[in-house]
Amino acid sequence: MSPAEATRKLLATAQSASLEKVQALLDASADPNAEDEDGKSALDLACASGNTAVIKIQEEAQALLDAGAGKRQYRGSQGFGRGL
Repeated sequence: MSPAEATRKLLATAQSASLEKVQALLDASADPNAEDEDGKSALDLACASGNTAVIKIQEEAQALLDAGAGKRQYRGSQGFGRGL
């Protein structure tokens, strides 16, 4: 799956997805900072659903991406790994 496809799926499922699905999309290089056509990020959508586990993993992904100086270092359940 391409990073663009993973990001599209992440935005489409952020409100209703299980933690495992969100984790898999982030591991597939989905961009946690991407926004939908309404300007909402996957984190915004997860917050609207109240799913605290998904909110936490989204916050961690955004923080790690932001700290990576533009080079994605987030590897989800695999911890820090190769830059993407």
